[in-house]
Amino acid sequence: AALAGYLAGAGIELTGASGLTITLDALAINLEQLGKGDLSTLAMDLNAGVDRLDAVLAETGERVSIENATLGVRTPGVARGVRVKAGNKFTLDGSPAGRIDADLTATDLLDPSGAPAQGLPSNVRGRIALGGVRTAALGAFVPLPALDLPADIGPVLNAEATLTPRADAHTGIALTITSEHLNGTGALAIGADGLTGGDDALVLELARVGPLLERVLNTPDAPGAIEAKTPGRVSLRAANLALPLDPASLKTDGR
Repeated sequence: AALAGYLAGAGIELTGASGLTITLDALAINLEQLGKGDLSTLAMDLNAGVDRLDAVLAETGERVSIENATLGVRTPGVARGVRVKAGNKFTLDGSPAGRIDADLTATDLLDPSGAPAQGLPSNVRGRIALGGVRTAALGAFVPLPALDLPADIGPVLNAEATLTPRADAHTGIALTITSEHLNGTGALAIGADGLTGGDDALVLELARVGPLLERVLNTPDAPGAIEAKTPGRVSLRAANLALPLDPASLKTDGR
């Protein structure tokens, strides 16, 4: 019910689910330490999966399915680190729409007393990848009516984030984004002070901006005010980024 409510708020109506499995292959903990709020000895091997989730996008009526979704959480003891693996593939109206895979290991999650450390995790290693994502499936999540994702960005999007611990108590994040008309790279870092980036924090190049400008700038009163003679190209660069984050909500704190 909670999942259905969350999805409904995002404009997604959950219509069916099948093949839910949850297995706890190992669990060990010192109850005396747990009673004191010390999680350092918690060890477990948890695996969950869903064969299929079916939903309908409220805005377009398109059917979306998530298949073979898996989640694994393994730790020999939280004080030694936690590994999380996840993966699934999507379909849109019965056709393949991409997949997501993640494999992350985090350490230094606890303070000296064994309680969860304050701030965002700063020692994370691994990768998150989106592969072969049909941009038509993303339209419901992008509140820009003038943006035609398949035409402006390309029909298929690939993205990957590689996370590597740094010596300065931050996790470096290397981003790559590729599609027919949009390509980008990012070099970011996340730590207790939030999200930061240097001279090349985020670099994006859009190779087909003309038709997008026509749709944005032309109005019903002046439908032909702007006419793009060529596809056009635009490059965007975000430098010296400093975005404080509230660890409790993972939202900007407004500073």
